[in-house]
Amino acid sequence: MSDEKLDLILNVVSDIKNRQTSLEKTVGEMNTRQTSLEKTVGEMNLKIDNLSGRVDNLSSEFSDFRKQVADSFAIVQNRFTLLEKQMVAIGVEIKAEIKREIEAVAARIDRLEKQIIYDRSETLENKDEIREINKRLAQIENNIGI
Repeated sequence: MSDEKLDLILNVVSDIKNRQTSLEKTVGEMNTRQTSLEKTVGEMNLKIDNLSGRVDNLSSEFSDFRKQVADSFAIVQNRFTLLEKQMVAIGVEIKAEIKREIEAVAARIDRLEKQIIYDRSETLENKDEIREINKRLAQIENNIGI
C-alpha cells in the first residue's frame, strides 16, 4: 500500500473519530439539557399542585363563609320575627331598642358582604395566577416538543 493511500485512510479514520467525539459531546449536552428540562417541569408541576391546593383551600373557605352568611341570614330572619312579636307585645317603648338591633344586624351583614367581596377578589387573583402558570407551562411544553 502506498503512503498516500495510508495517509488518506488515517485522515478518514481521524475524521471519523473526531465526528464520533463531537456526536458523543452533543449527546451528552442533550442529556444534560433533558435532565434540566425534566427538573424544571417537575418544579412547575409542584408549583401547579401547590397552587391547585391553595385554590381548593380558598374554595373550601369560601364555601364555609357562604354557609356562615346563610346561617347569619337565618339568624337575622329569626331575630326579625322575634322583634315583630316584641313590637306588638310591648308597643312604642321598645321601638328604639328594635332600631338599634336592626342597625347592628345591618352592620354585621355589611361586614359579611365586604368579606365575601374580598374573598372573591382573592380567588380571582389566584385563578389569574394559575392561568399564567398554565400559559408558561404550555410554552415550556411547546419549546421542548411535548
